[in-house]
Amino acid sequence: MADSGGSPVEGDILDSETFRPIDCVNQLFPSEQALWQLDVVAENLRQRVRRTDARIQQVMWAQIDTEREGMQEVRRTQQAIRELNRRISAMRNRAELSEDTVLNITHDIKALDSAKRNLVAAITLLKRIQMLAVATDQLRHILGNRAYREASHLLLAVQELRAYFTNYQRLPEVAKLVRDVDTLQRNLAQGIRQDFESSFNGAGAFTGDKERLKDACEILDLLASPERMHVVAHYCSTQLQPYTIIFKANDEVASLDNVSRRYAWLRRVLRTHDEEYATMFPADWYVDRHLCQRFAELTRRQLTAVMTAEGAELDVVELLKALQLTLAFERQLQRRFPPAPISKQSEPSAVGSPPEGPDQPSTAAITAASPLAGPPTFERCISEAFEPYLHRYVESEGQRVAELIETFKARPLHAEDDSELSVLSSSTDLLFLYREALTRCAGFSTGTPLLDLTHVFARGLTTYASEILLGKLPKLYTVDERRPMSHDELIQVCLIINTADYCNTSAAQLERKLAAIIQPDLRDAVQFDAQRDALFGAIHASIKSLVRGVESCCESAFSAMLRIPWATLDAVGDQSEYVTVAMATLRLSVGVIRRSLTNVRYVRTFCDKFVEAFTGKFLSTLQKCRQVSEVGAEQMLLDIQAIKTVLLELPHMGLDQPPPPPTTFVKLVGRGVGRIEAILKAILAPPEPRSAMVDNFLLLFPDATLGGFQVVLDLKGLKKAEQATLVELFKQRVSPAARQNTHRSLSLTSSHLPVVMPGPTPTVVANPPTLARIGEETGADRAFDSHGSDSTSHPSRPTTPRLGPSASPLPGTPVDPGRTQSPDLAGENGSWTPGSARASQRINHNLRRFMSGMSIRKGNGEGKSF
Repeated sequence: MADSGGSPVEGDILDSETFRPIDCVNQLFPSEQALWQLDVVAENLRQRVRRTDARIQQVMWAQIDTEREGMQEVRRTQQAIRELNRRISAMRNRAELSEDTVLNITHDIKALDSAKRNLVAAITLLKRIQMLAVATDQLRHILGNRAYREASHLLLAVQELRAYFTNYQRLPEVAKLVRDVDTLQRNLAQGIRQDFESSFNGAGAFTGDKERLKDACEILDLLASPERMHVVAHYCSTQLQPYTIIFKANDEVASLDNVSRRYAWLRRVLRTHDEEYATMFPADWYVDRHLCQRFAELTRRQLTAVMTAEGAELDVVELLKALQLTLAFERQLQRRFPPAPISKQSEPSAVGSPPEGPDQPSTAAITAASPLAGPPTFERCISEAFEPYLHRYVESEGQRVAELIETFKARPLHAEDDSELSVLSSSTDLLFLYREALTRCAGFSTGTPLLDLTHVFARGLTTYASEILLGKLPKLYTVDERRPMSHDELIQVCLIINTADYCNTSAAQLERKLAAIIQPDLRDAVQFDAQRDALFGAIHASIKSLVRGVESCCESAFSAMLRIPWATLDAVGDQSEYVTVAMATLRLSVGVIRRSLTNVRYVRTFCDKFVEAFTGKFLSTLQKCRQVSEVGAEQMLLDIQAIKTVLLELPHMGLDQPPPPPTTFVKLVGRGVGRIEAILKAILAPPEPRSAMVDNFLLLFPDATLGGFQVVLDLKGLKKAEQATLVELFKQRVSPAARQNTHRSLSLTSSHLPVVMPGPTPTVVANPPTLARIGEETGADRAFDSHGSDSTSHPSRPTTPRLGPSASPLPGTPVDPGRTQSPDLAGENGSWTPGSARASQRINHNLRRFMSGMSIRKGNGEGKSF
């Protein structure tokens, strides 16, 4: 350690920021043998301490010297700042002294300069006063000789001098001179006006000097005097004076058939004005424009008087001809006088206005039509006089519409069957007439007459819907005969539906078109809602007629159904002959309808209504089959499944690859067929055991009444004694307490547990049938029960006995003697609460038990379930 000096190691350890005494001692004396150098190490440390103290003292003295020098430097800086402030103050004092010296020197010069300016202004004012006075005298002398060309330059100088004295009018002499100038200008304008008035004689011929009057107009333009408009008004009155004489209201030449002569007269006057007088007036006076505007006002007044005098004798043809000529003339005026910029001129004065008469517009009217208020517009400036009398034209259009509809009434329906059109040709003729009338009337007026024409259109559409479309529907039932609808008649009814739909769409388009062109304040009155409702009513009635027509085509099938001995059938065979006939008829008739209707929506509506009507007709026919045996009921179940198949094909009948029927339609067919199946199931139930028959009937029809139960008993052909026992048992069951106990016993008896019959799973109808609705309304009457009676049916149409609340009144209720009544199969409300799938299977199970051993044959690959 001594050889190595020890000092570097020792210094490194002592200078370390992480100095630890133990580590330092261990490093200095790593072993006991090193302790013999203890004195040497201690001495070295003492020397190091002395050196460190010396360095610290040296640094402290150096810091003290630095602080002393800094204080001295601060004192020197402060002294320099004080010296600088002293010098600045001295310079400011010297500057103020210099300014005072300069002001004293220039004071006299400023006074002299102000005096000079005032003297120059006074001399200038005096000179200009003298100039204005001299110019005014010269102008007065020149104007006395009517030398307007020389006066124009002098007048401009006078106006400039007059503007100079605007701020000096507090001086009496200046104010008097300004008043003299204003009086001179006013007299000048009035003199020019008098010159113009004297330049035309009593006959309106010009006798003055055009060049002199041209210079006079330039002076009036410089003066910006209201006399300008009086000059223009007098000129227009002079030019139009012969017009008021020639076209008097009580003269034949003033009639509507001579309205073209009025406009020809103005064209000649304008040509004369352009060739002879236009150069007299400045272009921005628009004299020719005012001349035409005043002519338009005079003509409007005279034509109004003429049409008022004619009154009821006013000829519509002459009225329209005159109106067309007037509109063409207004368009010519608008092309000749496009909108012009507004001129910067002062407001006119009423002083010196020309005399006003009944055939002459006021000066205010001329002024309003002048550039002062913007250039006049000629849109409807004359034609508005015709508007109060256009109701005669609208009446004539209404007469044309009425006459056209009368021709439609006399035209046979087959004569309107155009192979190139899917609508009746009468509708296109009517709408073409509407389009022509709308085009004409919109060209005449977009106000009240157009609204009146809208009402004519509305009445025509209503009449067309009620008397043409509805009036041409085929009549299937008369007093002496009841015939089926032919295929041609089916096509014609489809044409009526297409036509009503086309007219409905066209009515909406016509309403939008009218609302777009009519005046905004009348827009809300344009409505065809009632007419569209009438057209929808025609569509509804036509679909109803189609339903009845197809139903009438199936009448032979239902007649064949009645001829079958249902009570004596001994075996179930293939589908019956009447089913084959009905299916063939439906495929043919519905195929024709589907091809003829252009709107698929109405095809679907027809199918929905026909399904309801057909199933109702089937139920009505079933009721007429006095007695149906169990085998007969089984055969009918087979038949109704075949009919269900063809009913499901109705929406897409005739297509090569028909898609599946809509789900809602499938449910609708299921409900209709389900009603038939339900009553057949009730007929299938054997009378023994009696309680089971009553219970199963109540399961099928929970809300059935005694009358409905009696109908089933009659169809089963039971004897009166058997019926009496079953009726008594039914009465016991229908009481609320008994019915509740019956349902409880049915649910707990093993004999009523559901058992699935062999074969396909029975179909469960989404909305089970309600016997209250069975036969409630037969055929199309039932399908359209919510839309009122059919206007096309004959009042003596035979009424089929019905099974329903409307056909089976309660005891004590009066019965219509003109109708055949039959008992009700349901409650008064005609409702039936749907059961679960298990309840439906339980019904099938009970029937299966009653018919032990009976089998249901399959048809078309589909199992027939009860």
